[in-house]
Amino acid sequence: MNSRVAEFDRYAANYQELLQRSLLDPGGSQYFYEHKVGYVLRLLGSSAEGFGGKILDFGCGTGLLSARLREVLPRATLHGFDPSFES
Repeated sequence: MNSRVAEFDRYAANYQELLQRSLLDPGGSQYFYEHKVGYVLRLLGSSAEGFGGKILDFGCGTGLLSARLREVLPRATLHGFDPSFES
């Protein structure tokens, strides 16, 4: 196993908590995910509404971003992959 992947596995169980603390603002992690969703929507442009294509969430961790993408792009096919076994 890649040593970087194994190192990240140590943080998988409390990743959300660690992310929240690192962003300082109590709503920080939500902002982080909303910013990423907004980026995807800007990339898709006018095709975002009704988008039925495929999206790969690489490094998806616990799947929080994928869950939010599912809400805003319900017709998309989402695939999540994370090399971290624990995530």
